[in-house]
Formats: sequence, C-alpha cells, structure tokens
Amino acid sequence: IPANVSKAKVMVYWGDREAGSGATFALVNNIDAKIVRNTIEYLPWVLDIGTTPTEASCLETAIKGKDSLNNMEQIQLDNPVAGTYDLTVFGKAIPFGPQKYYVVYEFDYIDEIVVTYPFGGESFSPNESQRIRWDASAGFGNFVVDYSLDGGNSFTIISSNVASDLRFLDWSVPSSATSRNARIRVSRNTATDWSDTTFVIIRIPSGLTFSDVYQGTSNLTWNAVTGATAYDVFRLGTKYMDLVGTTTTPNFTLNNLGDTLNWFAVRAKMATAQANGRRSIAVSYKNNSLIPNPVPVKLISFTATYKNNNVQLDWTVGSEIGMLNYVVEKSNNYNFDIVETVGQLAPTNQSSIHNYKLIDKNISSNATIYYRLKMVESGKISYSNIQVVKLDKLFSTEFLVSPNPSINVINLQSQTEVKNAVVRVFNELGKEVLIAKFSNIKVGDKQSIQTNFLVSGNYFLSIFNADNGAIIYKQQISIIK
Repeated sequence: IPANVSKAKVMVYWGDREAGSGATFALVNNIDAKIVRNTIEYLPWVLDIGTTPTEASCLETAIKGKDSLNNMEQIQLDNPVAGTYDLTVFGKAIPFGPQKYYVVYEFDYIDEIVVTYPFGGESFSPNESQRIRWDASAGFGNFVVDYSLDGGNSFTIISSNVASDLRFLDWSVPSSATSRNARIRVSRNTATDWSDTTFVIIRIPSGLTFSDVYQGTSNLTWNAVTGATAYDVFRLGTKYMDLVGTTTTPNFTLNNLGDTLNWFAVRAKMATAQANGRRSIAVSYKNNSLIPNPVPVKLISFTATYKNNNVQLDWTVGSEIGMLNYVVEKSNNYNFDIVETVGQLAPTNQSSIHNYKLIDKNISSNATIYYRLKMVESGKISYSNIQVVKLDKLFSTEFLVSPNPSINVINLQSQTEVKNAVVRVFNELGKEVLIAKFSNIKVGDKQSIQTNFLVSGNYFLSIFNADNGAIIYKQQISIIK
C-alpha cells in the first residue's frame, strides 16, 4: 500500500453456482479472505444478522468478521501505514472446484478527487439536467466543476464554489452544445480529475412520423439533428429494441410490418465510432395500407445453427435487385458493441428466391454468440433479426446422468471420447463422499456408480479429465431412500 492513502479497500469475489433446492445456505463454494501485517489481521465487513434475521438486525451497522454467507468479501483499512500487506484467500469448502476468484482493490488518497459520473461513453442531450458525481476525501476546501467540448483543450466553468461536503452537482447541459469529445473536470486546491474518457452531447431525434406506402411497408421520418452524420433505426423485437437499419438522412423505409402494432425508435450518430446519441422514446405504429406491395420481401429468413463444431449461417432472400453486399456479423453481446465480421458474399441480384450460406469456424466453448446479417444497398444499410447460439449449453452435454433422483445407482453415458476420467461427488458441506475412475471411454459408453451407501440429500457431481484436470461435466444430483 503506497503512502498518503486514507482508505484501502480489497474485495475478493467469485462466481458461485446455485445451491440445491432446500439447502440450508445459498452459498456453495465458501472462500474466506483476510489481510495480515505484522501478525495483525484485518477481516471483511459482515452484516451481523444473528441466527434468525430480523428487521432490526438487518438495519444494524456492518461489523468486521468472517463471512460464510456471501460470494464477495470486502476488507477495508482506514489510514493504513505504507508498506507490504499479505492477502490470504482460503477455500474453506469447495465442493465444486477448482473455483476461480477475482481480487480487486481501490486506494482512496488524501486530498484525492475521482470523477465517477460521467466517466466516459455516456450520451447527454442539450437542455437536460445531469447530476455530476465524484469521490473525494473529507475537508480541504470547496470544489470547482467545469466542462469541455473539445476533449479537454479548453474548459467552461459550471460552478466555482461547490461546498466541501457535497459530492455531486446538477448540471443543465447547454442548449447549443454538440460534441463527441465532451469531458467533466472537478478540482480542489491542487487536486483534480477528469472523466476517464469522452462522452457525447447530441439531441435525441424527435417528431417521429409514419406514412403508409404499401401493405407492410411504411416511411418513417423525423426532425434532423444538428451534428448528426447518420441515424440508427430500431424496432421492438421479441425482447429488445433491435437495430433494423442505418441511414444518413432523417427518413427510413420500414418493411415486413405485417398488420400488427410495431414500436420504433431512432438515435443520432456522429462520425466517430461508438459516438452514438440516446434512442428516442419508442413510438407505436400499425401499417393499415391495402395497396399490394409490388416488390417481394427481400429477406425471407436468417438462421444460425450449431453443426459439427461450427456455426452455420443460412439466409434466404426474394428479390434482391439493387443489393450490393451481404455481411454476416457477430458479437459477444446483444448490442453489438464490439463487432466481428464472419464473412461476406456478393448478391446474385436475381428477382427470384435465392439461398446463401456461410460457416463460422472461429468459435469456442462456454460462449454465447450473437449473429446478424448486414444488407448493404446504395445509400442504405439494413439488418436482420439477431440470432443467438449458446455454446455453453451445447458443450455441457458431454455426459447424460440417470436416474436423477437416484436410489442405489447412477448411470453415466458419455457423449464424447475421454481417455481418463475422474468422477467426484460432494455433499452439501463440501465433503467428498465418492470418487471413481474410468479409462478409454467411447461415445455411448455407460458407466455405473453405486450410491446405495449415501444417505438421502442433495449432492454435487463433477467429472474431470484426468490428463489435464479440466472439468468435463457438473450436475447436482439427489439421493432418495
């Protein structure tokens, strides 16, 4: 711990698995943490709720002690002496191991300021009120808060006399402000801090208006936004607002509307990547046109299917006259904050139905992948619905366990080849109660494990690859008598 630290906070966190039904404690893998210096122990904060929690005990101030209830433990040292401290992390009960854990720490320095909001990446709109927040040590005088629209080259004062006991300030965003490089700065004496990165200031599109063109096709227009170089159009899907297209003008043609109610929203974009404004409030609209659409629907279907350790992307189109390119994109999140191109194909530009296919060979287990089809036309980009492939589930069925619940025996049927495997079973207290070893397991092989000596209750079964220690399979099992 360096000098001039007023508060040191160290947190140990681990992603615990779910407890069994009816378990006494929700925590399965129990880790204890402490910090030691010169034989002095520092323990984490705990809430002393007693054996049976009550409303009064839950309102009590936290104390320091051993924590056997939570999967995160925070140790705090006030005004620590500079020097070396030892963090001890102990697996008190790990029935499902090995257990990965994380250690994070934070130092609050004497007369230090840390801007916590906006810290960068946010989007503000002119004329709205935003609450600026920061952390700082106590005392040392009042604060000066100002903003920059050019990344920090120049600043304009918001307030030069914020009371020393306050850690926030309400700011009315200037009506004329538009920037993709805005930052906030908070100062006191010689201490100062900025937003970690820049944020965006741009108006939210307004005046969304619809007009029918044909059955299932309508035009959407809105008021142009100063500083916008493009606009994203969203439509409510089964769960989220899905991106359906991008345009450089304040209008967009909506297709495949059907005769049901739809919800749409628009956001303004600026030239720099990720410099996006906030979406407008969604507006509902129903296409009521009775005029037949003379142009067939371009995209009929888009699917993503796991096959032979790859993901196969298939799409079918009708008329594609004027189409320039098809691009399949993937991401690790639904918002496509980080986009990776799987591949692209040139259209045949036929007026009849045509099928396309791409294979994504660059996949890994224990991942959820989001796919979409990007359709590029002259002056317009549109997107398919998002397809999700959950590889964590696909890769977790390497053994079939039956029966479950069990009385005297459990059968394990392999869905993959394993040279050497170790089966370990733990009770709810984390004690190993059964171990078995198998060799040269082929696909379809069935192994039996006797459980007649186990008492009724919930247990945790883990299967390891004995050659590399990797966990092949995990499952909770129940024994009944």
